[in-house]
Amino acid sequence: MTRDEAVNLTKATRERFEKTREIQWKMNVAIWTLMAAAIYLFAKEPTIRFSINWRFILLTVIFGITHLVFVYMTQRSLETSKRIEEYIFAKLNENNSGLKEFEVDVKKITNFWWISRLGWYWLFFQMASTILLLIIFGHINNM
Repeated sequence: MTRDEAVNLTKATRERFEKTREIQWKMNVAIWTLMAAAIYLFAKEPTIRFSINWRFILLTVIFGITHLVFVYMTQRSLETSKRIEEYIFAKLNENNSGLKEFEVDVKKITNFWWISRLGWYWLFFQMASTILLLIIFGHINNM
């Protein structure tokens, strides 16, 4: 890969990162807003209630797991973009100024399943927020 191709790949990777982060924020805000609206509706209208049975619990667990999978996959996508970008920047900034071409093995760079510590903190925050809203919803529903 030439230096120009590397710069173009870095730009494309940055755009992907920004779009993924935007989708992540929009989805989280939408999910949390819908949950808050449901909590408000159930708190305001005591006639609307779900019976707490195994179906309600199963639906809540499925919702929580689905959100966890979305959050994890989104965070992993963000970190993949960051790793590619960091690798290319490191290659471009090497002291070896005579380097005209280099190899970027995307599969090797992105062959990971564990996310960074900061990524885990963000994942934990998102899931804690969702779980807290689910608990409040369940509590309001039982009043």
